[in-house]
Amino acid sequence: MTLIGEIIDMRRFKNNDHLDSYVGFIPTSNNSGEKERYGEMTNRKNKRLMPKLIQASWVAIRSDTELLMKYETYRKRMNGQKAIVRIARILLRRIRWMWLNKQKYQKAEC
Repeated sequence: MTLIGEIIDMRRFKNNDHLDSYVGFIPTSNNSGEKERYGEMTNRKNKRLMPKLIQASWVAIRSDTELLMKYETYRKRMNGQKAIVRIARILLRRIRWMWLNKQKYQKAEC
């Protein structure tokens, strides 16, 4: 319900990047000349939606083997909190696709 209440109309986001930005799944950026540096996630985020998506991601990796495998891959390179944020971003993109295409969630069979 939080997702529906916060987003209202998914069509207002042109693409996944705009939705990621709205939720707060974007890193801070420090660009100078030809160097691009990305840091921690920005403080500009939807404070109601982002924590709910992260909690949903913890639940999702327990029941969706594809997400669990992606989480374990990320976990090898970073700590668990950063890895679950990546999973939350994937989950958000799946939600957007389902919402726009009026489809139900189908977990991948591995």
